[in-house]
Amino acid sequence: MIHVIAMASLLAGCTGDASSPSGSTGGERAASFEASMLEKTWQHRMVDPALRTRFESDPGWGATFQRDYGKALSSFGDDAGKARMHAEYAALYRQALLMYAHATHHVYGETREPTDPVAADYLLGVSRWVRGDVGAADALGVLPESMDADIAARAAAWASVTTWPPELSGATFPDAPPEVLPGSNPGLDSLPHYALSEQSEQALTIDTADPTALLLLARWHEQAAAQLAGEGGEALISQFLSAHRLPVEPAPSAELLPLDDSWLFASTALTAAEDAAFLSDASVRGLAAVEQWKDDSPLAAALVPAIVDGALMPDLVLDQGAALRTELLQSMEAKSGSAEDFQATFSWMARIAVFRAGVVVADANDQYRDAGILRINALEQMDAMKASLSLAKDPVFALSVAAWDAGNRNPVRAQQIVHELLGRFPTLTAARYPLDALNIRASRNAGPSLIAN
Repeated sequence: MIHVIAMASLLAGCTGDASSPSGSTGGERAASFEASMLEKTWQHRMVDPALRTRFESDPGWGATFQRDYGKALSSFGDDAGKARMHAEYAALYRQALLMYAHATHHVYGETREPTDPVAADYLLGVSRWVRGDVGAADALGVLPESMDADIAARAAAWASVTTWPPELSGATFPDAPPEVLPGSNPGLDSLPHYALSEQSEQALTIDTADPTALLLLARWHEQAAAQLAGEGGEALISQFLSAHRLPVEPAPSAELLPLDDSWLFASTALTAAEDAAFLSDASVRGLAAVEQWKDDSPLAAALVPAIVDGALMPDLVLDQGAALRTELLQSMEAKSGSAEDFQATFSWMARIAVFRAGVVVADANDQYRDAGILRINALEQMDAMKASLSLAKDPVFALSVAAWDAGNRNPVRAQQIVHELLGRFPTLTAARYPLDALNIRASRNAGPSLIAN
């Protein structure tokens, strides 16, 4: 059982809590969770060795636990694991595209300069569409005649886009992925896509990538996941992606869908149906979803005491996360009859899941800064897990923080996050070009950081 040993070594050493992250009260509210709620979480159920063995003995799940999605996808022999990895990639590329769009908006929209390349209008139009301005695609059909012929053709293709998902011919765009083949993992081999000339006497060139490539990759993995998930796969994948969908995408369904443990293990949904449905609903309705799901979803129940006068209080969410972790850990120890290292790790993941659920609710409740506080605390807890376990951060969530930073016109931490992820996800290079340009322009303007939606 070499893989059991490998995962056990990852879990070993996590017998205590991390130090309180910046901004946390460090305390625990006197919250009590129903035993029945704790018992249906994947963490509690996997105290049973018979359930846990599936994940400890499979190299694909070992790689998933380590957040090495490329290795996981190539290691899985079953469709369930492959579907999960394709869905994770779909979420990852969505966040990469959103980061690209935010950075491009700030570079070529808010701080536009006369020397910027003519083709910047194309990059800006696509980026604004991604950010939710569906009318932005209309202007792409009337771009200057001086634009490169290939880019003009791509702009014309975008001009006909009116709804999600966009119907775009892969043959029109550079590095478009091949026909969907579940289990494979297409990349981007010809970066940069463009060397755009500035409108200056020096005609300096600016390397960049076409944002459509990231969009097509996200859609490719989404379709691969849906194919492997079988009947009802599209609804399941849509729900899984709900917290990471793009602003331009329609609201997801919040119906109860039967999720196998392959969708729960090491994820932020703690239960097989209720938490996933709650998170999907909360991404649209915020506090109203908490009220609806509080009797069924452990994550919704955890957030109830953190709601004060119609708003989610970040410090109380942090306390609730700590409380859930403590009670879940006690419940797991009682079930097994002893304390084991993996129990501390699994309960730590539940704590972070509460923080991330708070992000979803706060965003939907228009509490932008409060959601930001929770984002940073969740990221810091992941850093603490990395320090204690050498366990990599969740790449999708880390990249979502980078996208949030880019939206705030703050590229520094975003660049650090992307740099950390590039070793595992080299395709993210495509999203890095506008981020680097934003850093240069922000340094040149030397103004205070702005928060923008």
